[in-house]
Amino acid sequence: MSSTGMLFANDHDAGRTFIFDLRDPLHPSLAHSFNDMAGFGHPHSYLRLPNGLVLAIFQHDHRQEGMGSDLTGGIVEINEDGKVIRASSNADSTFPGALLTPYSLVVLADLDRVVSTNSLMDPMQVFGGLTYQIWRLSDLKLLKTAYFDEGPLHMGHTSPEEPRRGPDGSIFVQTVACGVERVTGVDTPNPRSQLVYRFQVCTAVFQRSLGISSSKASLLSEASSCWTSTTRLPPKRSHISSLATLWFRTGPDGTQRHSASS
Repeated sequence: MSSTGMLFANDHDAGRTFIFDLRDPLHPSLAHSFNDMAGFGHPHSYLRLPNGLVLAIFQHDHRQEGMGSDLTGGIVEINEDGKVIRASSNADSTFPGALLTPYSLVVLADLDRVVSTNSLMDPMQVFGGLTYQIWRLSDLKLLKTAYFDEGPLHMGHTSPEEPRRGPDGSIFVQTVACGVERVTGVDTPNPRSQLVYRFQVCTAVFQRSLGISSSKASLLSEASSCWTSTTRLPPKRSHISSLATLWFRTGPDGTQRHSASS
């Protein structure tokens, strides 16, 4: 909670943010609200900066809609009145076909860096997020986009979410695929990601919660592995869409479901 008593609350589906004044906790009030900012929409995460301003992640760049471009978003610095201070797109022409929708971030003020993750709030793109990005905090310049380490099963890196700074200065990121990635060298030209842990219990619970047997999980892992070994790159968005369709149309035992029209 900020010392100023202002709380940012996000209604992601509506694409709207509310700023509550909680200086009198027994009588909270709505101070401001906003939706799109600097052309970006659907904010997801906020982080208070040392200077008192707020850095916000927006998942979509509405200026690119209908132009057949890749999914991208942006990062926006705002004040407590909900006014834009500065903004930058996270689009990266060196990553064609990659899903670049910002999810969350961590600020490393002492290194003049910001690290953000890319995942989309869409179940049909559950396998889409595969990358992280490094920014210069002082001017919000995008410095680097990189893939997370996919690990031996080719899936531990998918859907990265919350980055956190560890005691050793490295960045740890939890993924929906029950993995933990460790990112080092963010203040160098060549940062490195390594899948350092996979939660086996988490993986089993994740499978059971979706009614997924080990045979189905194996099928999906093999499909992802096949695409990766063929291209020598993590699956691109066209492959991701196919993999997501496979996930939702495959029965718990790994057999193919039939649609109502078939």
